[in-house]
Amino acid sequence: MMTHLMASKRVWIGMMFLALLLSASLSYPLYEKHLPQPDRFLYNEKQELIAKAPYTPLQAPPFGSDRLGVPLLYKILEGAKYTIGFAIFVSVFRIIFGAATGILLSMYAKRLKGITKGISQSFYNIPTIFMAYILIVPVYITLGINDPVPPTQWIIILFQLSVAVGVALPALTVFIMNEVDEHSKQEYIISAQLMGGSKWYIIRTHIRLFLKDKLFILFMQHVVQSMILFAHLGLLQCFIGGTRDVEMDFGEYKSVSLTSEWSGLIGIDRYEYNLAPWIVLGPMFAFAITIFFLNLIAAGVKDAMEKRVIVITKSIKQPKTPYKKHEAFQFAAASVQSKTADS
Repeated sequence: MMTHLMASKRVWIGMMFLALLLSASLSYPLYEKHLPQPDRFLYNEKQELIAKAPYTPLQAPPFGSDRLGVPLLYKILEGAKYTIGFAIFVSVFRIIFGAATGILLSMYAKRLKGITKGISQSFYNIPTIFMAYILIVPVYITLGINDPVPPTQWIIILFQLSVAVGVALPALTVFIMNEVDEHSKQEYIISAQLMGGSKWYIIRTHIRLFLKDKLFILFMQHVVQSMILFAHLGLLQCFIGGTRDVEMDFGEYKSVSLTSEWSGLIGIDRYEYNLAPWIVLGPMFAFAITIFFLNLIAAGVKDAMEKRVIVITKSIKQPKTPYKKHEAFQFAAASVQSKTADS
């Protein structure tokens, strides 16, 4: 499969985009001090006031700026590592816990499968975003202007990410459990069980190979789902990492995201859409283009899997039986009569 993956243009394009974006985001603190400092007022060469923040995309290309004069490109680059990193973190642990729990229930705890399915079905009627919001809000951080970032911030972030992992586990566990149950009906697995193969041997030899490709596709899908969950939390004013109040004009305060995570940029400034739509459209464009490339990678992986199946199918050929050209069939009595007539 690796050969087909390396030959897939979709996978290459998607991985290159993510690598460039994450590299620019991770190195952002190194060149941040060399960037022009944001200013809420824009002057021309004659020191005449020509504009006031927020600046349009023409005045501060390519995405414009926010009300503080900070170019949105800087914020998008700063928050990319958190947005994509948090989504990958959530997806990895969803797959690990979901796969482990689903396999264990299918192979070792068959009596609990009915209970697990019942619990999972009850979660279908409750939107995931509501469960995540209810669990995250009690430990949310909101800092004042001069409040230092508490040392427990990363503990709270880990709790928020753990909630994002947990809300999707019931459905994912049941899905993997059903896949393992269905695959366990294959003849070669039944034969392995009859020949004395242990459950751990079947998991290690057969189930692992069967789930390997499916889990990678699920991983890519859950990265996208995690980003969408963050966006929904942002619209509910619940941001990963918390917020800080920043003073504006005449004692007016505005909340800003502590991590510049993209869902925070969208949620905080959603009321600015009528006045300066680019403030919201910039992070939304970053979300959309990143999700597009993630889906592009997933499509490339699916194509590689299908090509591998085709190659394996073509390589399995039926053994050819050698063909001998036989003489025309004759009755023994007819042959004897012909010899008698000749004599």
